[in-house]
Amino acid sequence: MMKNGLINHEAVNGDNMLSSADYEREAERIHKAVKGLGTDEKTIIDALSRLRVEERAELQRAYRRQYNKPLLDVLRSETSGDFKEILEFLMQDSSDTDAFVLHEALKGKKKDMDLVNGIIIGSKYENLVFGTEITYSRKQNRLLKDDIASELKPRGHHRELLYCILMKARETDNILSDDPLFDAQTLYECGPKHAYANTRKYIEILTNRSIPHLHQVFDIFPQIADGMTIEESIKFEFDDPNEQKAFLTLVNYIRNPYRFYADQLHNAFVKSNNRALSRTIVYLADNHLLERVNQEFQQNYRSSLEVVIKRETSGDHKRLLVALLTKHQGPDHS
Repeated sequence: MMKNGLINHEAVNGDNMLSSADYEREAERIHKAVKGLGTDEKTIIDALSRLRVEERAELQRAYRRQYNKPLLDVLRSETSGDFKEILEFLMQDSSDTDAFVLHEALKGKKKDMDLVNGIIIGSKYENLVFGTEITYSRKQNRLLKDDIASELKPRGHHRELLYCILMKARETDNILSDDPLFDAQTLYECGPKHAYANTRKYIEILTNRSIPHLHQVFDIFPQIADGMTIEESIKFEFDDPNEQKAFLTLVNYIRNPYRFYADQLHNAFVKSNNRALSRTIVYLADNHLLERVNQEFQQNYRSSLEVVIKRETSGDHKRLLVALLTKHQGPDHS
């Protein structure tokens, strides 16, 4: 669906599918933007920010058919810095992105366990286990859980929590206990500082119950714990600040995934972590979550994502982030 030589934005965001001719023309437009002296970054941004993840994959196939080379390789050779990296995140499979970001956060120069927590906790279980973990092992020749183990305390609660998330689906409908009162009581009694401490059981409840069930557990918990919320209980039970943050991040996700992602973006801004920012924005755009997360961000941080992105980033990286934000909102991206 072409309009004035460009893909019709309304058609892209609607139910209409693009034709082979549309992809061929768009591939030609990008090819013209990268060939010769200088690169037309504006055209690249306009073209790629309009497309959904499956449409970008089809565009790459069209480009390879026409020019006998991978579009991703061409973009890598013509760009640099944060702009190059976010283009890579847009053009490759999300499991490749997350495997790379996790490895850099675990083994790179700037280790970031908060980012590791965010990716593992916030990923769909099937994507994490059947995508990211497999890709990580193939590219690094090591298991993801082994690299997590090497960065965390042996037998520590933080490591055990991440292990359990990798092993079990939090959003399964198979609730092992159908009694939220029993689970709330167990959480209270099994905390590390209680006489009947059983941290494995504590973690099992948080990682192997459905989210609706855990909402009920969290609502009941203060009635058992003398008015203390589950968050206050975690701060009391776990002395290690990294363990506290990991458990609080999980509870944040369970309570409100949109607030969780808004907090992930806020942390990226605070740390000036453009890699985390790029990865999260692309993930949210591809999963049609940007509009809701933007609303949550504005409610909690008194500023829109667009305003903060324009203040905290620069150049073509900024322009592409803003384009993704503005073009992946609306009725079909809620």
